[in-house]
Amino acid sequence: MFQLAILKDTMAIQPNNFGAPADEALIAEINKKYANRVLHDVGLCVAVFDLSQAGEGKVRYGDGCLWYKGI
Repeated sequence: MFQLAILKDTMAIQPNNFGAPADEALIAEINKKYANRVLHDVGLCVAVFDLSQAGEGKVRYGDGCLWYKGI
């Protein structure tokens, strides 16, 4: 039995992924961070089902990554 969990997080996109569409790059980073991991009160995370919302990418001072807030 699978359950769908909605998580909020801020993810960094590395400069070498700037050429890819933002949605694909975000999904890849989310899978790196959460796939095959056990989260408290959620269980085993298998994969990203859908990216429901993502904010605009912003660059932090002293960092070359684009940071996205997403749900």
